[in-house]
Amino acid sequence: MFRRIGVRDGTTGQHLDPRRGAGSRLFRRGVMDAGRVARAGHDGLRRGKTLVIPGLRNRALAFSVRLSPRVLVTRISGYMQT
Repeated sequence: MFRRIGVRDGTTGQHLDPRRGAGSRLFRRGVMDAGRVARAGHDGLRRGKTLVIPGLRNRALAFSVRLSPRVLVTRISGYMQT
């Protein structure tokens, strides 16, 4: 039997490389530990989940995208990556 799971972890603070945008606003806010993200993914897999979004902040952000106008989401995303 084969199972797969999608883990949407937001930003993970493991091995940050400045050349890959580690100095952006996205990484200046709280980032999750990679171990915590992996545990959440593993727990979700054991419970039969197909998608896991660890952390209250990440879940709130993922949900808010559904309610926000696309133009606003695009501008905020661009701002956070600078």
